Amino acid sequence: MGFLNGLAQTFRDSALSALGAGFEALADPQSFLKDDLPANANPVAKWIQSRNRRACRLHARNEAAGAYSDLGALRRPRFERVCGPYLDSIGEGATAGGSYRPPFTGGQCSILYTGSTSATFRTPNPFTPDPNDFNQFTLSTTQTSPPVLGPLSLRVRNGNPSTGLGAQVAFVNSNGTTLASLFVASFNATVVSVNSASVSPVSGLDNCGNLPNEYYPPTYPPNLPSIGPPDTSTPPPGGDGGDDVTVDPDGNIRICENGDCSDPFPPGGGGGDPSEDPGEEDGDPNENNPNDPSGDITGCASEGQILTGIKIEITQIPVGENPGSGGFYRNVCWVWMGPSQDQLDLVTDGRFLESGQFVIPDSNNCRCYRVRPSPLWGLSVQAYSRPEKED
Repeated sequence: MGFLNGLAQTFRDSALSALGAGFEALADPQSFLKDDLPANANPVAKWIQSRNRRACRLHARNEAAGAYSDLGALRRPRFERVCGPYLDSIGEGATAGGSYRPPFTGGQCSILYTGSTSATFRTPNPFTPDPNDFNQFTLSTTQTSPPVLGPLSLRVRNGNPSTGLGAQVAFVNSNGTTLASLFVASFNATVVSVNSASVSPVSGLDNCGNLPNEYYPPTYPPNLPSIGPPDTSTPPPGGDGGDDVTVDPDGNIRICENGDCSDPFPPGGGGGDPSEDPGEEDGDPNENNPNDPSGDITGCASEGQILTGIKIEITQIPVGENPGSGGFYRNVCWVWMGPSQDQLDLVTDGRFLESGQFVIPDSNNCRCYRVRPSPLWGLSVQAYSRPEKED
């Protein structure tokens, strides 16, 4: 097991690992996976590419089969972003992309609501197997009668051949009653995007808070081809070629050899090290206007500095929001960090947050951040940085 965990560490920490911690050393991990390496490439690089490609294909099949748990949803965006071009190049890419988004604001009180929805759907051409031959269209509806009793959740469902159900976007309560439902009868239909979803109380005060933010996974072509055995011509460092990579139902990765497997590790694990010097405060804190839902909080480290993290203080808590287990609030914000404002990676800390929490980036080469507060939350963000290390 010690050898396998060391092998997993090599995979995870290699500067060439597109799904590992080496984002800062690889400017274009998508191309690293998509483009074949030259024949004289480093054997370790060949092994890293081969097993990352395999992890991508395994992830797509897990996703297509609906195998992922809620924990797996935290892993999905990184898989999709890095694996997408490679999977597209072999015809196994997602037909509709995944994204984090709040389902809608309000709708959690036991009062009557009306609602409206708008969504874009896609249906394949039934007369051709080409996955790129499809019809795409947008539907919208508003329902004022009859109103529906809350609390409500937003159902976003793709069609499913095994159940015979079509695609749907609708509000639904605990009794299964729907509000402002959009439905496409084809069980091959997919939801491309939810463009808007809102509810309005008919009577009573809507002060019960909001639903947690949700991740809407992508969809993949049906009947993805089976994956053969791994390429034994690219054995791992110190291995005998009997290795494989697996992706657990929660999205974690393991390196296996001859039936034994390493401890699980997340894609993109490693990165920022909480034991490293967090540096000093960099500039003044940045705050949002809680009444402006479009107000992201953004910033970058000073010239010559590396962003080691951000400290988030809660300055306003929406009415009806109470801390959960451990004193943490749920779904306070989204947090991104990366080498620049146009190269940001989503981190998951904002899903559970306490005031004063220090958020550490997923890599060692971050310089900028963006924090998107959920509606009516007030936040103050203080950046920390240290001098960039010299080579």
